[in-house]
Amino acid sequence: MAKRDLFIIWGENPDHGAEPISYEFDTEAEENAFLLGVEEAIGWGDFATAPDADYKYDSKTGEPVPAADFKD
Repeated sequence: MAKRDLFIIWGENPDHGAEPISYEFDTEAEENAFLLGVEEAIGWGDFATAPDADYKYDSKTGEPVPAADFKD
């Protein structure tokens, strides 16, 4: 069975250009349980998910963007 990858950019206001941290799960249930724990802890900070590791956080838009499209 294929592993499931999840990419998270941590922080309420990540630094411009922040890159995601990757997490690997064996099942969708494990991934969902991890995300539930993250959502329960939101009072301690914030996060954004990215489609894959080749993204950076754009503080101007507040969204992850493909690294190839990222502008300093």
